[in-house]
Amino acid sequence: MKRKILIVEDNVGLSQMQKDWFSQAGYDAVTAMNETIARSLIRRTQFDLILSDVRLPEGDGISLLEWLRKEKKDIPFIITTEYVSVPDVVRTIKLGAKDYLPKPVHREHLLELAEDVFRPVATVR
Repeated sequence: MKRKILIVEDNVGLSQMQKDWFSQAGYDAVTAMNETIARSLIRRTQFDLILSDVRLPEGDGISLLEWLRKEKKDIPFIITTEYVSVPDVVRTIKLGAKDYLPKPVHREHLLELAEDVFRPVATVR
């Protein structure tokens, strides 16, 4: 079964490009333009990874991550942004984000991060 990825990005061109990258790599990618739509999709669908911009209409990626944790959903989460802020980086990492990426995000790097998220953790004996 394909891994399901939610891309939360208000830039239509960028979200479509990222969706294409993930689809070409064998993932099932879905897009949402804002936090409200993302929450609705998360309630109805089991995602394996969420990639979200920080700045969104009707909310932001960090509040989406906070909501996700309050809902006890431990879905891996990667933040992207054009506006890197140290307090935001610290906040998202404390909330359990897997990474905080400055834009532009490169295809190879993004796909590598997704692979790392899904790679089984080796057990030490």
